Amino acid sequence: MQSIVLSKMTDLFIPLAICLTMGYFNKSSYLISIISTIIVVCYIIFKQRHSQMNVTTLLKTFMVIGPLLIVQAALSPLLTKGVIRLVDLVYFTIATIYIRCIITIITFWVKHHGLRIKGVKINKQIFWIYGARAVLTILAQATYTLATSSPNSGIAWIFLNMTNLYSVIFGSFALKEKIHVSDVLLIICIFVLALISK
Repeated sequence: MQSIVLSKMTDLFIPLAICLTMGYFNKSSYLISIISTIIVVCYIIFKQRHSQMNVTTLLKTFMVIGPLLIVQAALSPLLTKGVIRLVDLVYFTIATIYIRCIITIITFWVKHHGLRIKGVKINKQIFWIYGARAVLTILAQATYTLATSSPNSGIAWIFLNMTNLYSVIFGSFALKEKIHVSDVLLIICIFVLALISK
């Protein structure tokens, strides 16, 4: 839940950063960014009121992660400016996935001092699970590129910065745990707000 708060707080700055890089600013989408951030942050603080939420640690973490997310959001429309044709989108998506793969391999290498995990065998079921995950990752990266390539991507970031909340809801559904209606209503509320802004 704290990661949702961190990513949603960047919604206050992302439209301003996009304005700096692309010269585009939409008052209604910025208003929705502010309202959705207030709603989500208040909801999570209320939901986590019985647990100990360390605000100082949260702010320190935001000071590291926040600027990175904001810079990424501001530069995405610039980096993908020429990505209009389907072929360009596919190349850009594949290049992004390779870069992420290289970063992951380096991180794995540093953590495990090699590229093998002891005692783990890859069977047919795991192969198909990871194969399906690879296809879904390509689709997710392509739609992410399309969503963030527009100068009007400020509205897309409202939803992109709530992916952790989607994970909580779909995780509860997949694990057959109790799904909180309030979580679903929160997503519906923000979706309606975004539609109203258009």
